[in-house]
Amino acid sequence: MRRDTHPAAVVVAAIGLLLAATALAQLPAAANHYVRGLELEKSGQWQDALHEFVAAARLDGRSRLRPRPGGAAAAVGYDPHFHIARCLIELGRPKDAGPELRIAYNRAVTPREELDALRIRIEAALRGRGELPRAPGEPPVPAATSGQPPDAVPVLVPTAVPAEPTREPPSPPALPTAIAVPAAPTVAAVVSGAGAPSPTASFQPLEIPAGTRSSRRLLVGLAALAATLVAALWWLARRRARPDPTPTQATRVQDAPTTLVDGSTALGGYEVLGTLGRGGMATTYRARRRRDGATVALKVPHQMCLDEPTFVARFLREGALGEQLHHPGIVRIHEAGEEAGRPFLAMELLSGRTLKQELREAGPFPPRRALEVARDIAEALDYAHAKGVVHRDLKPDNIMILPDGALKVMDFGIARTTGGEGLTGTNLFLGTPLYAAPEMVDPKHVDHRVDLYALGIILFEMLQGMVPFTADSPYRVIEMHMRTPLPAPAELKVAVPPAIWAIVAKLCAKDRADRYASAEALLVELNRLLRDFPQSQGGPA
Repeated sequence: MRRDTHPAAVVVAAIGLLLAATALAQLPAAANHYVRGLELEKSGQWQDALHEFVAAARLDGRSRLRPRPGGAAAAVGYDPHFHIARCLIELGRPKDAGPELRIAYNRAVTPREELDALRIRIEAALRGRGELPRAPGEPPVPAATSGQPPDAVPVLVPTAVPAEPTREPPSPPALPTAIAVPAAPTVAAVVSGAGAPSPTASFQPLEIPAGTRSSRRLLVGLAALAATLVAALWWLARRRARPDPTPTQATRVQDAPTTLVDGSTALGGYEVLGTLGRGGMATTYRARRRRDGATVALKVPHQMCLDEPTFVARFLREGALGEQLHHPGIVRIHEAGEEAGRPFLAMELLSGRTLKQELREAGPFPPRRALEVARDIAEALDYAHAKGVVHRDLKPDNIMILPDGALKVMDFGIARTTGGEGLTGTNLFLGTPLYAAPEMVDPKHVDHRVDLYALGIILFEMLQGMVPFTADSPYRVIEMHMRTPLPAPAELKVAVPPAIWAIVAKLCAKDRADRYASAEALLVELNRLLRDFPQSQGGPA
């Protein structure tokens, strides 16, 4: 902690972030339950739909960000209590439906006419059972039955009541503006049926307000927003006060000179704007295409690569093949070109965070999340391998996670084609030792299974927060990949389910013949495991 940072500010910031994070974390889960409830309700599965709406209401209550009249919830029609009431009336439980409808009236999200229509059904069902007194002269009304559509329930039409008795039967009085319901039970009671009042319980009229606002909720929300604002300001102040960290290979956007190594500011019709990152074989620049102003990522090989005979021809050949990789999980290569003996690749420019950055800041992933990321990478590998392209430098730095959660594998199509000699000669090792398969030391033995090995190391890192093999020398790391076995399950820092560990062990087999035969075979196994894997064990619903 810096000396110029007031401790009170740190406490307020922490509380604010905790409140905001806790509140916001409940919203996606509540929305998921709500959407599933709507689907079940549409198909007439009232009991299952009830459980989903109750779960949404419970999470909504925990979030402390409940919809208010006229708020954002009204725009999307989010009203679990209205649907709870509807499910309960369809299940023949009008007593429990009344309190839920009262909450729906208070929130004023569902249109008033729909609320009134459901209120009439509840009143009709209660009167039909004799559980709600009828007005003098009002004829009996049969109760609603489970599964009966709303328009099939008799509705009382209000008419005027004569001031004096006549020989004709009196017309029914106007419907009351309030339904007689017991006090609202808990959410758990609604599902189980526990806590429901007895048939002889007295009923009190329930007045339905046009809309109310809870001052307590408003104060809690304002306090959380204020604390979050304080936390953000404190974080920005700390960030400005400390020096910039040393750029690493995982840093994708950083301030850098806008010239190439030869001092030029343009290459092949692209104007260089800045440096995005440096790797073992090339530097990637942010550039603008002069003909249309589009911003792209421009990859330019290092001079040491250009000194190797035939490198330029092979680089352009592999780049042209990369242009044919059109997959949503692979970064698109727009153009492979050359100018004055210097080749380049113009690629899709992404905005997001690398998997390496996510792991560095968040630590180990929950098992399900790790499986989902591995599946997305395997899908990209399966497509590329089918096109005859092997990545050979798969690592978390080359995997981008976009703001919408989509995943993109970068630097595809420039490493090697199946059966080709690749971009490197015998004196240049292409790849990152931390993720290199044992056979990478001999390019003649490299095939698509080196990518599967690298994916196994990545999966290990996602589960443990660290790679299995590290040393003070890259040659020592390569030797460990060749001879040192993976840690035993009992030695792992974070416990891994046996089914997932079996996948990691098979991917990281020293002998490539013991690995999965293809990315397609791996995909089958990952999808099967994800289908059977409990949602509660480390992953979003």
